[in-house]
Order: sequence, then structure tokens, then C-alpha cells
Amino acid sequence: ALLSVLAVWSCTGDGCFDNATSVPLAAFYQGGKAVCIDSLTVKGVDAPGDSLLIAGKTVQQVYLPLRVKESSCRFVFMYKKGIIPSDTIGIDYEAVPTFVSRECGAMYFFRVKGCSTTHNAIDSISIPDGIINNQDKVSIKIFMRQ
Repeated sequence: ALLSVLAVWSCTGDGCFDNATSVPLAAFYQGGKAVCIDSLTVKGVDAPGDSLLIAGKTVQQVYLPLRVKESSCRFVFMYKKGIIPSDTIGIDYEAVPTFVSRECGAMYFFRVKGCSTTHNAIDSISIPDGIINNQDKVSIKIFMRQ
């Protein structure tokens, strides 16, 4: 009996080493190349509490958290202190509870149903996989106008 317990115990991991959140990472592109956006401020629309995600920073990527109890989120992108009109990105999704592993437990993944954007500085957006999970990779591609 002791050997059985040791065999089972030795097969389990020492804990959860996976990313425990499903927060989508968005990256900016222009002309097929990754670019940095200067003086960017990003806010969540109708988000509870402080919705400020980035305040006037130069970034190449930004995390855009989705709300589990909602089926859509919108984010406002403000550029260079108002010189360029702001853009709004919308993401429609379904939150899907997913069992990851015994050590990590369950978390929500997001099945994307659609996305939209205004077109002031943003040309288009893409969510290539159609699902946002806990993999640490770019989930949302934001293509900037030339």
C-alpha cells in the first residue's frame, strides 16, 4: 500500500506552473511589423472602479482584461494627449469555465464571437485563434494606419 501511495504521489507535480489567468495580450503592428505606440492611454469602458490600464506610456503591447460576468468589453485608446482622435475597440465573447489540471484547477477561457474598432489611428484588429486562454502570447493584433 505504501508503494502505491508513493507511486501516485511521485507522478503528481509540485504545484501549478502554468499561467493562472486568461488576460489577452494585444500587440500593435504597422506594415506587417511590430511597432511601439507613443504616449498611449488605455481605459476600459463601463469598467467598475479604476479602468485606467495604461497612462501616457510608450508601449508595444498591452493587456486587455475581460470580465467573466459580461459578454463584451470595450476599451478606449487615446493617443499623444489628444492630438489624434481616440479609438474604441470592442470584443464580444463567451466566458467558458475550463478545467486546466489538478494542480492549477479551473479558470475561464474566452471564446471570441466578434470584434470591432473605430478607425482613427487603428486600421483593423484581429484575434487569430478565436479563443483567449492562459498561454502567454499575443491574442489580439491591432493594425495601425500607415
